[in-house]
Amino acid sequence: MSLGQQYRKEYEWHDTTSYSQGDKERKPSCWTYYTTHMRIVMWISRYWKKEQEEPKWSWSCQEIDVDEGVAGPSTLSEEDAKLAVLNKVSLAISLMLNDIVRMSEVEKGKVKKPSPDGE
Repeated sequence: MSLGQQYRKEYEWHDTTSYSQGDKERKPSCWTYYTTHMRIVMWISRYWKKEQEEPKWSWSCQEIDVDEGVAGPSTLSEEDAKLAVLNKVSLAISLMLNDIVRMSEVEKGKVKKPSPDGE
């Protein structure tokens, strides 16, 4: 059973906001996107650290080891924030794949192993 199948329909954003029973306004602030092999969570921060000037769109994806990435300021629309998150996940996976290809080329002797000092 895939990660997405054990929860909800895959390849769609789902409102996963935790609402309290007394909430008068049911405004989503957290969404989750399920695929076969990963779960991406995006939320808008309502409470932020003192050094941060404004709320932001944040995201996480355990499968690519991102605990809290920033998708953009809270002024982004929900749809633009979702697209930004998916683009960031796509970039991270692409960089990982490039590393794997490079590792394979090093093992096959096609390219030299990088030196520790980067030269």
